[in-house]
Amino acid sequence: MPLKTLFLNPPSLRISTEVQAPVGRYREIESYWYPVWLAYPAGMLEGARLLDAPPHHVTAEETIRIAQDYELLVLFTSTPGFKGDVTIANAIKDANPKIKIAFVGPHVSVLPDKSLNEAKVIDVICRKEFDYSIVEYAQGKPLEEILGISYRKNGQVVHNPDRPPSRISTRFRTSPTSIAATSMSAATTFRSCCIRSSRFTPLADAPPSAPSASGRKRSAVIPGASVPPTM
Repeated sequence: MPLKTLFLNPPSLRISTEVQAPVGRYREIESYWYPVWLAYPAGMLEGARLLDAPPHHVTAEETIRIAQDYELLVLFTSTPGFKGDVTIANAIKDANPKIKIAFVGPHVSVLPDKSLNEAKVIDVICRKEFDYSIVEYAQGKPLEEILGISYRKNGQVVHNPDRPPSRISTRFRTSPTSIAATSMSAATTFRSCCIRSSRFTPLADAPPSAPSASGRKRSAVIPGASVPPTM
C-alpha cells in the first residue's frame, strides 16, 4: 500500500481585491481556481485525499488536525505564500512527527536549492509536472530512481534529472447539447499547453496544419523529437 497521502491547497489569509464601482463605492472580489494540478495525482493513489482549504475556509488549525491522520503531505506552494506554507508545514510536522512532507508548484520548481535550504521541514520537492514523481515517492520507490525530484542526502541537496513532460493519449469528448444545457462551461487544457497544443486533441494526433484557437498553426511532429516550450 502507498503512503496515506493528503494533497493540500493550503489555507492562507483571505486576500481580496478592491475594485472601484461606477458609483464610487468599493466592493471585494474573492476568486478561486479548482486545484486540478493536485487532483491528477490524488486520483492515482488509493486512500488519498485532496483538501482545497481556501474556498472552503478550512482554517490552519483544522488543516493541522486533519493532517494527523496521514503519512505524506503534498503541499502546493507559491512565491507569495511560501513562508506561510512553511509555517503550516512545520506545525503539521510538530503535530505528526512521522509525516513526510513534499512541496510542489512553480516556486519550488524554479528555486529547489533555496527552498530546501530555507525550509528544513521539506523532505522532498517534486519539480515541474509532479504527478508520477509523487506517486512513485508515495509507493516507496528509492529516491535515486525518481525523476524530477530534489532532496537532501548527507546534508547536501541532490537534484535528480528532470522528468519528461507527460504526453496524454486520450481525447476530450463532449457534445454541443451537454454544453448548451449548462449555464457555464469550462474546459481546461493544462496538459495540452505543455506540449504546444491549444485544442483538446493531443499534439501527436493532430494534423500539422490544424489551426489553434488563436489562429496559429502547429508544427509537424517528428517522432522522438523534443518540443520546445511555449508561452
